[in-house]
Amino acid sequence: MQPWVLVYAALYLIVFSTCSVSKQGSSASQRTTPLSEPTISTNRKLENDATLIKPGRSVGLLQLGNTREQVVKLLGEKREEYAYDYPCKYSEIHWYDVERDSNGLFVFLNDGLVFQIEAATSRYRTADSITAESSPEDVRRSYQQLKSYALLRSGADIVGGRDLIYWVDQRNGIAFEFYYNRRAGKRRVSKVIVFKPSNNFKPEGCVSPPQELVELEPFALEPSSEQR
Repeated sequence: MQPWVLVYAALYLIVFSTCSVSKQGSSASQRTTPLSEPTISTNRKLENDATLIKPGRSVGLLQLGNTREQVVKLLGEKREEYAYDYPCKYSEIHWYDVERDSNGLFVFLNDGLVFQIEAATSRYRTADSITAESSPEDVRRSYQQLKSYALLRSGADIVGGRDLIYWVDQRNGIAFEFYYNRRAGKRRVSKVIVFKPSNNFKPEGCVSPPQELVELEPFALEPSSEQR
């Protein structure tokens, strides 16, 4: 056998062995090194935080206890603002949700601090996906400890011609306002409301005469004939 053949064979064995070790090391590295979390996951988490309703705490980034200045900084200057002295002293700021053609956010302040937030837009939702236009059945599946109230003499055409109904969880600080959807012939959520737990909940921050908030049977969606 020629010497050059032996040299060539030896070189071939060295190169083959080196490549095999390199490939095995690369495979082991791929198996043991965890993949980094994609940027899109982080973005989704931030988006969820910005649209999540938390009972007794917040609607999106807006929190109970925020000052007026903090609220305006978060939501911007495009708003309606009102101040009331009777029968309750408080102020109300309203942002219309133009993109979704809905009533948006209503923020209620007392002594300059937010005490109640009402979300009347599908932009915000609870962890159970309850939002504007959700059904009473959806709400009841997620919240079993709700008391039912009717706001007598609130049945304007804009809310379907029937008195507004509220299902309230006083202990956790969340309530659901139901209007009557004439097209569907059913009640639907018009607002998801966050307030300080154990506070005396009042629709839109205050009940003004001649309206009256009366308690109904649990999960009732209409006042009785005697209550009307």
